[in-house]
Amino acid sequence: MVIRTACLMALLGVVTAASAGTFQLESQNAVFGGSVAPSVSGYFSNRRNVSTFFLVGEQYAEGYISFSRSTTFGDAFVAADVGLGVEQTPAGFGRMIAASVFAKQGNTSFLGVVERGSGLWYKCHFKWQIVSQVSVGILAQRYAGIGPRIDVRIPRTPLTVWGAALRDKEFGRSGGIVAATSSF
Repeated sequence: MVIRTACLMALLGVVTAASAGTFQLESQNAVFGGSVAPSVSGYFSNRRNVSTFFLVGEQYAEGYISFSRSTTFGDAFVAADVGLGVEQTPAGFGRMIAASVFAKQGNTSFLGVVERGSGLWYKCHFKWQIVSQVSVGILAQRYAGIGPRIDVRIPRTPLTVWGAALRDKEFGRSGGIVAATSSF
């Protein structure tokens, strides 16, 4: 079932990106208590303020389409979007909604995402780009925790490798996330 959801979301993403847009793929491994939870996600956006997102993991899959607005305030860029989609859990399929805000000014940026489906999930990432290839920041993500994050962009490639050391007080555990992101 997860494969069917992934194929549907990938197709939706390709259609969205085909209208002169950008896309990003990420392979992520969350490590907690000696176990690894791999996932793959994709984000596709076009110049018509439409984007899609999908994520496929071992026990969970989701995909949604979003509509966005963006503007600038002086030298600050701000974008917000709201989306509707589906999720697949071991209990079956369900509906979900998502919203996000992205802001960037100079070498600092903020991304906040909230999703509501079978449960509530959030992610907040504050980032400071210290040199052109390296940024540091704080990541807070439901089911993963909060802690420092470092991103390293590989020169002359579309790849960024990042990692975060996290402490999850909700579940009383420590761990981390290691990921590779490719942007086109």
